[in-house]
Amino acid sequence: SLLGPAEVAVLLQSGLAAVPQGRQVQQNQRMLLELMVSQPPLFQRGVLYEMSNNGSSRVLTNNLVALLNCHQDAVRPGSRLDVADLLTTALGVQMPRRADFMAGGSHASNSYILFVSRAARQVLEECGPYVALKYWLQQVEVPVLQLRADPVPAVERLLTVAEQAIRDADDASATWLQARGPPWADNMR
Repeated sequence: SLLGPAEVAVLLQSGLAAVPQGRQVQQNQRMLLELMVSQPPLFQRGVLYEMSNNGSSRVLTNNLVALLNCHQDAVRPGSRLDVADLLTTALGVQMPRRADFMAGGSHASNSYILFVSRAARQVLEECGPYVALKYWLQQVEVPVLQLRADPVPAVERLLTVAEQAIRDADDASATWLQARGPPWADNMR
């Protein structure tokens, strides 16, 4: 896929925020959901982690509520996706259906939002490998030297340290990419 988890998450959120959700938005949402579930589990959890705004179960709960109940009125009734079933199958985490919590449903006396929140927390608990990979590839922490009382030399020294850290990170990533190949290659799973 040319799109990574962060890009799919942003596009899904853009579609959920669209008012009104017309035919094109609904088609795009469907395409993105199908793309997401066709990818490896690490990618799927990565999309939901990115939708959570870096691990917030409240944000993911709100996004899941919107995603599980996305409009599909422009799609033929026989072709509509059961988003809850699609995500349950792909993630292995039970996603609730709103209809089950309405009058006459199997969980009518329970809170739909509570069940979505539990699912969001469970998904986020399983995102550890994605988070580790994401931060291993993107961040390096460099100890900052103690500042002297004179601010101008201290700033110059910090700039030198920062520039060297950038060069070191570029060299390390170039060496890693040369040894492992591009991160999107088939041998990276």
